[in-house]
Amino acid sequence: MNILKKIIKKDISLNKKRTIGTLIGIILSTALITVVGGMFFVLQNTLVVDTIENTGYYHIKLFNLSNKEIESLNNNNDINNIMTVKDIGYSKTLLEDSDFLISVYSMDKNTFNGLKYELESGIYPNNNNEILISNTYSKYNKINIGDTIKLSVGTLVDINGNKTDITYDDNNKIINPNDYEFKVVGVVKTGSIFITNNIESENNNAYIALTNPKNHEKVLNELLENKNYKYKTNRDLLRWEVFSFSDSTFNFLLSVVGIVIFIILLTSIFSIRNSFAISASEKLKIYGMLRSIGASQKQIKNMALTEGLLLGIIAIPSGSILGLIITYLLTIIVNLIAQDGNLLVSGTLLYYKFNILPFLIATILGFIMIYFSTLSARRKASKVSPIQNIRNSDEITNSKKLKVPKIITNIFKIGGTLSYKNLKRSKKKYRVTVISLTISILVFIIVSTFLEYGIRTVKEQYLNINYNVSANMPYNEEVDINKLIKLDKSHIQYYPKYEKLGVMYLKDISHILENNIIIQDFCSIYDDKAPNNCAGEIFTALPINTYFYDDDSFKDLAKKLKVDYNYLKDKVILINITKDPMSNKTRYITLTNYKKGDNITINGGIKADLSWNYQIGLVTDYRPWGLEDYYTNSPMFIMNEKYFNNNKDLEVQNIYYESEYPDKLVDSIEKINKNINTLNIDEEVKESKSMILIFSIFIYGFIIVVSLIGITSVFNTINSNMYLRKKEFALLKSIGMTKKEFNNMILLESVFYSLKSLLYGIILGIIGSIIVYKIFADNTDFGYIFPLKAIIVSIILVIILVYTIMKYSINKINKQNIIETIRNENI
Repeated sequence: MNILKKIIKKDISLNKKRTIGTLIGIILSTALITVVGGMFFVLQNTLVVDTIENTGYYHIKLFNLSNKEIESLNNNNDINNIMTVKDIGYSKTLLEDSDFLISVYSMDKNTFNGLKYELESGIYPNNNNEILISNTYSKYNKINIGDTIKLSVGTLVDINGNKTDITYDDNNKIINPNDYEFKVVGVVKTGSIFITNNIESENNNAYIALTNPKNHEKVLNELLENKNYKYKTNRDLLRWEVFSFSDSTFNFLLSVVGIVIFIILLTSIFSIRNSFAISASEKLKIYGMLRSIGASQKQIKNMALTEGLLLGIIAIPSGSILGLIITYLLTIIVNLIAQDGNLLVSGTLLYYKFNILPFLIATILGFIMIYFSTLSARRKASKVSPIQNIRNSDEITNSKKLKVPKIITNIFKIGGTLSYKNLKRSKKKYRVTVISLTISILVFIIVSTFLEYGIRTVKEQYLNINYNVSANMPYNEEVDINKLIKLDKSHIQYYPKYEKLGVMYLKDISHILENNIIIQDFCSIYDDKAPNNCAGEIFTALPINTYFYDDDSFKDLAKKLKVDYNYLKDKVILINITKDPMSNKTRYITLTNYKKGDNITINGGIKADLSWNYQIGLVTDYRPWGLEDYYTNSPMFIMNEKYFNNNKDLEVQNIYYESEYPDKLVDSIEKINKNINTLNIDEEVKESKSMILIFSIFIYGFIIVVSLIGITSVFNTINSNMYLRKKEFALLKSIGMTKKEFNNMILLESVFYSLKSLLYGIILGIIGSIIVYKIFADNTDFGYIFPLKAIIVSIILVIILVYTIMKYSINKINKQNIIETIRNENI
């Protein structure tokens, strides 16, 4: 056995290039698994931290506890910490003409901070004579720090005299009030609550952090035993901290991680398997000699496995450590991108926390990967007899028995015939190359499909919004639109004036897909000019959504849609998909069967006697400014207000701004008219674009690394196969084959197995893309997207890759001495 180990070590050192290629493949695979697992736990930790930032760190909240019950909880070993909030009661608002109620709580500063309340200004109360007020009341009631307020605080009860928390019921009332006088010392960022300190109450709310959150159900049952506590669990924290309350989001994340790791393992096993298979082919004579001097089949099998394990001992820990480092660096890079280059700021997007699990998972999967990768090599090394191994003839088929398809002979002549026979003579080597290329194509198509659905899913959650301030015009109020337009770069959205145009609708509903939409009944009741003269009758039509953009905005929209403005300017854009309102998941449905170039008639008018004829210039699912997340049961039509029949019948409804200084812009708008409803979504826009960019970085990075694994495999396979055939090539040259004929023969061989690989890879890739679609459709259904781009890119990449590798191998072979190559037995 020691002799076998020495042979293995010597073989590894002699075949450095192949060994290095195999090591790189294992390291990349293990590192990638570690990164996928590591980023999953980074995401988990981020969700936990974000939840704590929003709710505070607690797992169970118990209501209405006495001081004695709070004391007993402190002696419970299952409880790590308790934050106690004393519920003082409710008070009428400070405004005399309002029935709105204020909640008053007493808590210490540690509880205030632990529950993530935040001071907007001022200081925390030091005693029971000081109070924090809500920023809402401070702003609208003009109460300032230093003011003194009087509150009458009591218990809220319903009409039956039972304690309640329902503040909007007029039948509820406050009983047993106590009068307080407080000095306002600060303003808290929250809703309708006031917070003081050091006021005693027998009505406590306990926020409980558990020692072992995984046991929350058991602990809760024990706490509720023989007690009628009202309680609430912190579902978000438990969901992400211990993976409780699994739902579609959680299952979707696990599915994504599972798919990614499966793709990595599939690619890696086949890639590394090829390396070991080639290694076994190179050592067939060695195995034959060892068998002839007494080595058993089991020893030969173990020899191939030992070689894999020796490489694994070096590569797997290296890959796992590299993966942990990459995970940490990725977290930093993502945060730099998300925070505009400022790393050390509050609210960092991702939170890294070292977790040993990705390292352990990658290590275990790495050795499993090596075990399965060496199966073929072990089988090959042990099953053939010693004489066959020494002759090395098991992989060669007699060329006389091979039949060449006539189409190959007719098209490629003698070169094609010879190339085809060469491939068939070495079926196993040829098959290894085809499998390697096929897997690479398959994985590329699947990952590209994954990228397509993944980015769409992220965009669905984080809308790719192009503006950061919106201004909605007040109803029935004159606004100087020109002043608003001059404030900053803007997109103007017009609506039809209802008092002139009424509801705009499609009278012809033959293009509506009835199975996908609830067709609404519409009947105009204005006068005898109504369609169908429908007084008292039901006229079936379809109300539609029409949006008009100013000419500059329409030009910008045409540019985004990559359509010539001069073609599109006087036509309508049809947004033809919506979300299915009847589905409990995000599913998209097509609304009409209209096509580009179809003519439509849009009806309307307060008397239902108007119509406008348009041609559809484009059918799209792209949603312009303000319509990013607006879905309706009827199609939406976008038009250029400049080419509408009478744009005096339109009114400005919204203005969308792309501003460098959104805060200043909002102030300027409010100075023009304080009744304009403005929305500053600058932070939301940044977050949405950051998430889309981050997801793209992750997926494209994943594609690059998986492609590297595949390229390494293909390179090793083709280059090694060419090396194993060098004696065959030398014999062909010795009997008169010219360099040009030799190059053409090899080129035709590469064409044959490239075409076969593409055929298998594309078919399997399409099947794989359907599986990816089915997995995503369980959460968000965009409809199946045929991976045409990925297929085209695969074809181009295979041609470039195979040509480059073959060129490299041919150049190496052409430099070899023919006589020396023939004489060399390469034992």
